[in-house]
Amino acid sequence: MTRTEQEYNYRLLKQRQVRDNLGYLAHIDYKGSQVSPHFQVDPQVYPSVNVGGKVFYFDIDNTLYLQKFHINVQVQESIIDFMINILHFNDREECRDILEEYCDKYGLSLIGFMKDYNVDPEEYNLLVDDTLQLNNILKPDKQLRHFLLTLKLDYKFDKLWLFTNSFKTHALRCVKLLGIADLFDGITYCDYYNLGDNIENKHSIRCKPNIPIYEQLKLESGLDDWEHAYFVDDNLHNLQTAQQLGMKGCFHLVTPDTNINFNTGKKSKDIITIDHLSDILKNI
Repeated sequence: MTRTEQEYNYRLLKQRQVRDNLGYLAHIDYKGSQVSPHFQVDPQVYPSVNVGGKVFYFDIDNTLYLQKFHINVQVQESIIDFMINILHFNDREECRDILEEYCDKYGLSLIGFMKDYNVDPEEYNLLVDDTLQLNNILKPDKQLRHFLLTLKLDYKFDKLWLFTNSFKTHALRCVKLLGIADLFDGITYCDYYNLGDNIENKHSIRCKPNIPIYEQLKLESGLDDWEHAYFVDDNLHNLQTAQQLGMKGCFHLVTPDTNINFNTGKKSKDIITIDHLSDILKNI
């Protein structure tokens, strides 16, 4: 098979997967499968600052769903398939090494592909993230829904907000499949089409853990002061930026299946390590 034939077949497969995913998403109708009418995404005007209002920010991937689902592995394999079929790499291990290098250097592998291979971010999102096979993995999570409602009602958080390095299509798909989309007030995501004014300067790129996306987060969610902000993420670097900014509660979710040794509830520079989202309630 020639490279042209290989790429053509790859694109046909991915187009079918995207079509199937969109069709599945359009037909689910259980509680929490749709965002609420007031949900904020891509606001034309930033909301008024809610003085004293508490906001809890949630990472999505490997945070709102369990790492045991190994969706991160599926994401990595999807990126490698893209590298082999579109960028014409030959060795999957070489691809893994490059991915690790890009993630360490930029916080987001797409940045490296755009910089070194002139990859179109729209095509990348369509062929990599939007094709992920999540329909039989992510299902309505009643315990997660109860936890989020408890935060909002019993702990009186004014807003629950999604904060992710994925593009909005993948992010919203995840929370819809989990049956919790209606509990969030908005989302700040990595806009693949507007990653920064100077892609050569990794600190200007609007993705975690870089400061510009946190500044955007504050504006979009109407937060008045970082002292009223709480944040949970599975990535320690993202939390370290949050802690430096002065967020009141920073929670590092490290689940047992990651095989990382840690002590639940251990504080390190105001970052609290937990092994389950419900542990947050013991520490706020």
